[in-house]
Amino acid sequence: MTDPCYPFSCKHRWNVDLHFMSGVTLLPWLKILFTYWRVIDWWTYGHRVLFLTCMAFINSLLAVPDWLLHTRGIAQQQLHAQPCFILGHPRTGTTHLHNLLSLDPAFCYASIFDAVFLPPSLA
Repeated sequence: MTDPCYPFSCKHRWNVDLHFMSGVTLLPWLKILFTYWRVIDWWTYGHRVLFLTCMAFINSLLAVPDWLLHTRGIAQQQLHAQPCFILGHPRTGTTHLHNLLSLDPAFCYASIFDAVFLPPSLA
């Protein structure tokens, strides 16, 4: 076996906090596992898969009341015919523009909390 072109270390092998998949619900997580189970290094990262599976289960349980309480209200929300999206490269002022537009009552906006913590069906 040849050496990889870059060195690999298991520096963060046991780190499970603030994982980008921590907010996933059970069905999408199981689809990912079913699709990629052969390429997962189970010996090295099995504990992380277990952690994310537990998180997905908890997220699914906590999402049910949220879906029941808010799905109808979100579906009835009228959307503007010409929405304004802010797209840009990091560190180019997009957050500042977002903050400025959020001060104008003519616009409605998603807060950082809404963007990070709302499940996709409610966002």
